[in-house]
Amino acid sequence: MLCPFCHTQNSDDVFKCVTCGLYIHPPHPAPAHIEAANPVIIATIWITGIVGFSCVLGGIFAIYRNAVSPSEVELFGSKLTTGHVGVAFVFIGVVVFGAVVRKAFRTIVELGRI
Repeated sequence: MLCPFCHTQNSDDVFKCVTCGLYIHPPHPAPAHIEAANPVIIATIWITGIVGFSCVLGGIFAIYRNAVSPSEVELFGSKLTTGHVGVAFVFIGVVVFGAVVRKAFRTIVELGRI
């Protein structure tokens, strides 16, 4: 197999180029047919995405609310401002939304649509 980066001829059973170390894979055969995505997976991706987006919006609102009129919330014996809670919600929402985008992209790739 020829390395696309350094053009070194490698044996067909290696996964890395012996010269430059680039991962080379044998060509995959084209799928005979493209399967439809599982509706449960699609629904899960959408619902989780909406939850993540809602966390981000709720967090931004809490930060704005704290800027307009600061208030405190007691959580596990600690006093937190609504700004702290807002930042936490934004962080959680970004993490969840990022995971959704990653899963959606992987699902699309697995179906052979990209």
